[in-house]
Amino acid sequence: MVKFLRCLLFPFSALFYCIVKLRRIWYGQSGRRWKSPVPAIVVGNLTTGGTGKTPHTALIAEILLQHGKKAAWLSRGYGRKTKGFLEVRYDAPASQTGDEPLMVKHKYPEIPVFVCENRPAGIQQLLKTNPETRYVVLDDAFQHLKLKPHVAIVLLTWESLHNPWMLLPAGNAREPLSALRHARMVLITKCPDGLTDSDKAAMRAKIRRYTEASVYFSVYRYLPLTTGKGTEYLPRFEQDKAVLLAAIADQTPLYNWLVTRFHRVAREPFSDHHAYTRSELEHIVNRFSDWFWIVTEKDVVRIREVWPEWLESSQLLIVGIQPELGSDKMKFENELLSMLKD
Repeated sequence: MVKFLRCLLFPFSALFYCIVKLRRIWYGQSGRRWKSPVPAIVVGNLTTGGTGKTPHTALIAEILLQHGKKAAWLSRGYGRKTKGFLEVRYDAPASQTGDEPLMVKHKYPEIPVFVCENRPAGIQQLLKTNPETRYVVLDDAFQHLKLKPHVAIVLLTWESLHNPWMLLPAGNAREPLSALRHARMVLITKCPDGLTDSDKAAMRAKIRRYTEASVYFSVYRYLPLTTGKGTEYLPRFEQDKAVLLAAIADQTPLYNWLVTRFHRVAREPFSDHHAYTRSELEHIVNRFSDWFWIVTEKDVVRIREVWPEWLESSQLLIVGIQPELGSDKMKFENELLSMLKD
């Protein structure tokens, strides 16, 4: 059935391909792209979601701070009810800022965080309000062609590169893999544990068909489960049950990780960036009254807006996600800093 639907949608994907290519060509003409007066690092992907853009964007901003670089973080603020330029405050509601910018502000309070649909306008405005900013890291802006980045980093999941690459609407790709030639670095994310050098070499050879950009590999590390008060949960595999309610693009990796820590795990699927209501959360609590309720840091900022008291429950556990570059971390940092000197 899926193959049949894809065949029906393929002509529309071909049309989408032409539109995407023509759009790149049009913006590629001289004078159509704005270049920031301070280095702009764009982190994006070629698919509709689930590559880990926000955690990696925050990681890059943190790397810059660790090297003494005054960096700001700019996002569209997907899902917010406001418009235009806005600085994200620690106590702001998620509906005003979007969940991911607010999550970044909570996780890295020292990073100035802003949202604006128009990235060039956003950079100009944030430089007025924060003139000490020397670098801007932009989340999900690879297709925002009004901006000409100093460094473009494209994320691709390990799994996506082992499946047929199909453009919307037949698949979930925003652009063909040939768009990688516009990237200066490629990050293969959500890699399985135990990748060998030959595995990496084979993947680099595949990417080399489209770009000469450096290729790096990252894995997701799930941090210890904690309550809203910061108490760490100690697994009791033989008896504890947990239900995962996470408004993220792909629940599967997190679900698979939880299965190794609980006797039984259920899922309550929500769409990415879902705006929870108190009634639906109460419904889950009543259905799974003697279970642990698992949420991500991204969900916490949404929940805090509609039911902050629930975050105090000892049954609600929060999982943090940290991307790791492994042995290539230092090489990645050095190359990134070198590129920003160009």
